[in-house]
Amino acid sequence: SASWDSLRRQVAASLNYQLSGLPYWSEDMGGFLRPPDQYTSPEYHHLLVRWFQFGCFTPVYRVHGGGSRTEIWNYGAQVLGLLNNTNNLRYRFLPYTYSGFYKVYRDG
Repeated sequence: SASWDSLRRQVAASLNYQLSGLPYWSEDMGGFLRPPDQYTSPEYHHLLVRWFQFGCFTPVYRVHGGGSRTEIWNYGAQVLGLLNNTNNLRYRFLPYTYSGFYKVYRDG
């Protein structure tokens, strides 16, 4: 679900999965089940931005949810700008991320 507790638990899970040898784990950025006012709620927008900021440093970067439109432009111009900043940071890290993927492929 979309909550600060879910984000907190997914940070811990991400670290534990990867330290256990499962390098391609990912979270449902924004929570799989989202609040009905997700497109207008400032509280949810704050959570979504923080989730993206965490997610851009995880191996698999995806926004995913059940029964909702998860495209980032649905959350308004301010949120779109913040999420685009995070997306741009993610793309700047791609050479590093892909090098890590290759190392996992090559060395296990």
